[in-house]
Amino acid sequence: MAEFLPVMLKATGLPCLVVGGGKVALRKTLAVLGFGMRVTVVAEELVPGLSKLVERCKVRWRRGKFSLVDLIGVKMVIAATDDPQVNRRVARWARRLNLYINAVDDMEWSNFIFPAVYRSGALTVAISTQGYYPAAARKIKREFAKNYGAAYGRYLEKLRGFREQIKKAEPDFARRRALLTRLLDVGVETMIRWSEADFGVWLEHER
Repeated sequence: MAEFLPVMLKATGLPCLVVGGGKVALRKTLAVLGFGMRVTVVAEELVPGLSKLVERCKVRWRRGKFSLVDLIGVKMVIAATDDPQVNRRVARWARRLNLYINAVDDMEWSNFIFPAVYRSGALTVAISTQGYYPAAARKIKREFAKNYGAAYGRYLEKLRGFREQIKKAEPDFARRRALLTRLLDVGVETMIRWSEADFGVWLEHER
Protein backbone atom coordinates (compact mmCIF):
# COMPACT_ATOMS: atom_id res chain seq x y z
CA MET A 1 0.00 0.00 0.00
CA ALA A 2 1.26 3.50 -0.86
CA GLU A 3 2.54 5.69 1.95
CA PHE A 4 1.54 9.37 2.17
CA LEU A 5 4.21 11.82 3.28
CA PRO A 6 2.96 14.46 5.75
CA VAL A 7 4.06 17.92 4.61
CA MET A 8 3.07 21.53 5.28
CA LEU A 9 2.38 23.01 1.85
CA LYS A 10 2.42 26.77 1.25
CA ALA A 11 -1.09 26.97 -0.16
CA THR A 12 -1.93 30.68 -0.23
CA GLY A 13 -2.92 31.62 -3.76
CA LEU A 14 -2.49 28.08 -5.09
CA PRO A 15 -5.03 27.45 -7.90
CA CYS A 16 -7.23 24.47 -7.10
CA LEU A 17 -9.89 22.77 -9.22
CA VAL A 18 -12.82 21.01 -7.54
CA VAL A 19 -14.86 18.77 -9.82
CA GLY A 20 -18.34 18.22 -8.40
CA GLY A 21 -21.04 20.34 -6.83
CA GLY A 22 -22.37 18.22 -3.98
CA LYS A 23 -21.84 18.03 -0.22
CA VAL A 24 -18.48 16.31 -0.49
CA ALA A 25 -17.26 18.96 -2.94
CA LEU A 26 -18.44 21.64 -0.52
CA ARG A 27 -16.54 20.07 2.35
CA LYS A 28 -13.33 19.82 0.33
CA THR A 29 -13.75 23.36 -0.99
CA LEU A 30 -14.10 24.76 2.52
CA ALA A 31 -11.02 22.82 3.60
CA VAL A 32 -8.75 24.34 0.95
CA LEU A 33 -10.30 27.81 1.20
CA GLY A 34 -9.30 27.79 4.84
CA PHE A 35 -5.67 27.81 3.72
CA GLY A 36 -6.05 30.57 1.14
CA MET A 37 -6.29 28.60 -2.10
CA ARG A 38 -7.97 30.01 -5.21
CA VAL A 39 -10.77 27.60 -6.03
CA THR A 40 -12.64 26.93 -9.24
CA VAL A 41 -15.60 24.54 -9.08
CA VAL A 42 -16.75 22.67 -12.17
CA ALA A 43 -20.25 21.20 -11.92
CA GLU A 44 -23.62 21.33 -13.59
CA GLU A 45 -25.41 22.11 -10.33
CA LEU A 46 -24.32 23.28 -6.87
CA VAL A 47 -25.57 22.57 -3.38
CA PRO A 48 -26.69 25.74 -1.52
CA GLY A 49 -23.43 26.02 0.42
CA LEU A 50 -21.35 26.18 -2.75
CA SER A 51 -23.83 28.59 -4.36
CA LYS A 52 -23.35 30.96 -1.43
CA LEU A 53 -19.57 30.81 -1.84
CA VAL A 54 -19.98 31.69 -5.51
CA GLU A 55 -22.33 34.57 -4.67
CA ARG A 56 -19.79 35.90 -2.17
CA CYS A 57 -17.02 35.60 -4.79
CA LYS A 58 -15.11 33.13 -2.63
CA VAL A 59 -14.94 30.59 -5.47
CA ARG A 60 -15.31 30.66 -9.23
CA TRP A 61 -17.91 28.39 -10.84
CA ARG A 62 -17.80 26.98 -14.35
CA ARG A 63 -21.15 25.41 -15.04
CA GLY A 64 -20.93 22.17 -17.01
CA LYS A 65 -19.12 18.85 -17.16
CA PHE A 66 -15.41 18.40 -16.60
CA SER A 67 -13.15 18.85 -19.63
CA LEU A 68 -9.38 18.74 -20.05
CA VAL A 69 -9.34 22.51 -20.51
CA ASP A 70 -10.29 22.84 -16.83
CA LEU A 71 -6.84 21.53 -15.85
CA ILE A 72 -5.00 24.40 -17.50
CA GLY A 73 -3.26 26.57 -14.93
CA VAL A 74 -4.20 24.60 -11.81
CA LYS A 75 -1.84 22.91 -9.35
CA MET A 76 -4.25 20.85 -7.29
CA VAL A 77 -7.32 18.88 -8.34
CA ILE A 78 -10.08 17.36 -6.22
CA ALA A 79 -12.40 14.92 -7.95
CA ALA A 80 -15.49 14.96 -5.74
CA THR A 81 -18.43 13.88 -7.89
CA ASP A 82 -20.81 11.05 -6.99
CA ASP A 83 -19.67 9.11 -10.07
CA PRO A 84 -16.51 7.00 -9.52
CA GLN A 85 -15.89 6.77 -13.25
CA VAL A 86 -15.83 10.56 -13.61
CA ASN A 87 -13.55 10.87 -10.60
CA ARG A 88 -11.12 8.36 -12.10
CA ARG A 89 -11.14 10.12 -15.46
CA VAL A 90 -10.29 13.39 -13.75
CA ALA A 91 -7.58 11.67 -11.70
CA ARG A 92 -6.10 9.93 -14.72
CA TRP A 93 -5.59 13.18 -16.59
CA ALA A 94 -4.38 15.05 -13.51
CA ARG A 95 -1.72 12.42 -12.88
CA ARG A 96 -0.58 12.56 -16.50
CA LEU A 97 -0.03 16.28 -16.02
CA ASN A 98 1.81 15.72 -12.70
CA LEU A 99 -0.80 17.60 -10.66
CA TYR A 100 -1.75 17.02 -7.06
CA ILE A 101 -4.94 14.93 -7.22
CA ASN A 102 -7.37 13.70 -4.61
CA ALA A 103 -10.12 11.43 -5.88
CA VAL A 104 -12.56 11.12 -3.00
CA ASP A 105 -12.85 7.63 -1.50
CA ASP A 106 -10.33 6.29 -4.02
CA MET A 107 -6.78 6.20 -2.67
CA GLU A 108 -5.54 4.19 -5.65
CA TRP A 109 -6.04 7.19 -7.93
CA SER A 110 -4.98 9.85 -5.41
CA ASN A 111 -1.48 11.14 -4.83
CA PHE A 112 -2.52 13.11 -1.78
CA ILE A 113 -5.21 12.66 0.87
CA PHE A 114 -6.86 14.99 3.37
CA PRO A 115 -5.94 14.42 7.02
CA ALA A 116 -8.17 15.43 9.90
CA VAL A 117 -6.96 18.96 10.70
CA TYR A 118 -7.16 20.78 14.01
CA ARG A 119 -6.29 24.49 14.11
CA SER A 120 -5.97 26.96 16.94
CA GLY A 121 -4.38 30.17 15.74
CA ALA A 122 -0.92 29.30 14.44
CA LEU A 123 -1.17 25.75 15.79
CA THR A 124 -2.03 23.30 13.03
CA VAL A 125 -2.17 19.58 13.69
CA ALA A 126 -2.85 17.08 10.91
CA ILE A 127 -3.90 13.55 11.86
CA SER A 128 -3.91 10.72 9.35
CA THR A 129 -4.45 6.98 9.49
CA GLN A 130 -2.95 6.61 5.98
CA GLY A 131 -6.49 6.01 4.77
CA TYR A 132 -7.00 2.89 6.92
CA TYR A 133 -9.85 4.39 8.94
CA PRO A 134 -10.57 8.12 8.41
CA ALA A 135 -13.23 8.19 11.12
CA ALA A 136 -10.55 7.21 13.65
CA ALA A 137 -8.47 10.23 12.61
CA ARG A 138 -11.48 12.49 13.22
CA LYS A 139 -11.99 10.92 16.65
CA ILE A 140 -8.36 11.51 17.58
CA LYS A 141 -8.71 15.10 16.35
CA ARG A 142 -11.63 15.69 18.73
CA GLU A 143 -9.67 14.23 21.62
CA PHE A 144 -6.68 16.39 20.73
CA ALA A 145 -8.86 19.51 20.68
CA LYS A 146 -9.89 18.88 24.28
CA ASN A 147 -6.26 19.22 25.40
CA TYR A 148 -5.12 21.97 23.03
CA GLY A 149 -7.91 24.50 22.94
CA ALA A 150 -8.08 28.14 21.87
CA ALA A 151 -5.52 29.11 24.50
CA TYR A 152 -2.76 27.54 22.42
CA GLY A 153 -3.35 29.98 19.61
CA ARG A 154 -2.74 32.90 21.99
CA TYR A 155 0.18 31.05 23.55
CA LEU A 156 1.94 30.68 20.21
CA GLU A 157 1.42 34.35 19.41
CA LYS A 158 3.19 35.24 22.65
CA LEU A 159 5.99 32.76 21.95
CA ARG A 160 6.54 34.23 18.51
CA GLY A 161 6.98 37.76 19.87
CA PHE A 162 9.24 36.70 22.73
CA ARG A 163 11.31 34.51 20.40
CA GLU A 164 12.07 37.50 18.21
CA GLN A 165 13.12 39.53 21.24
CA ILE A 166 15.44 36.77 22.42
CA LYS A 167 17.01 36.53 18.97
CA LYS A 168 17.74 40.28 19.04
CA ALA A 169 18.92 40.34 22.65
CA GLU A 170 21.25 37.33 22.60
CA PRO A 171 23.80 37.07 19.75
CA ASP A 172 25.45 33.89 21.01
CA PHE A 173 23.78 30.89 19.31
CA ALA A 174 24.19 28.37 22.14
CA ARG A 175 22.94 30.76 24.82
CA ARG A 176 20.09 31.88 22.59
CA ARG A 177 18.98 28.29 22.01
CA ALA A 178 19.15 27.61 25.75
CA LEU A 179 16.91 30.62 26.43
CA LEU A 180 14.41 29.52 23.81
CA THR A 181 14.32 26.05 25.36
CA ARG A 182 13.79 27.40 28.88
CA LEU A 183 11.02 29.66 27.66
CA LEU A 184 9.01 26.53 26.88
CA ASP A 185 9.07 25.66 30.58
CA VAL A 186 6.80 28.62 31.28
CA GLY A 187 3.20 27.43 31.64
CA VAL A 188 0.67 28.19 28.94
CA GLU A 189 -1.66 30.24 31.13
CA THR A 190 1.27 32.12 32.66
CA MET A 191 2.65 32.92 29.24
CA ILE A 192 -0.71 34.25 28.04
CA ARG A 193 -0.89 36.59 31.04
CA TRP A 194 2.64 37.89 30.63
CA SER A 195 3.16 41.53 29.70
CA GLU A 196 6.29 42.85 28.01
CA ALA A 197 7.55 43.85 31.44
CA ASP A 198 7.01 40.35 32.80
CA PHE A 199 8.99 38.90 29.93
CA GLY A 200 11.75 41.45 30.44
CA VAL A 201 12.10 40.43 34.07
CA TRP A 202 12.23 36.74 33.09
CA LEU A 203 14.82 37.38 30.39
CA GLU A 204 17.05 39.40 32.68
CA HIS A 205 16.90 36.67 35.32
CA GLU A 206 17.61 33.81 32.86
CA ARG A 207 20.53 35.58 31.17
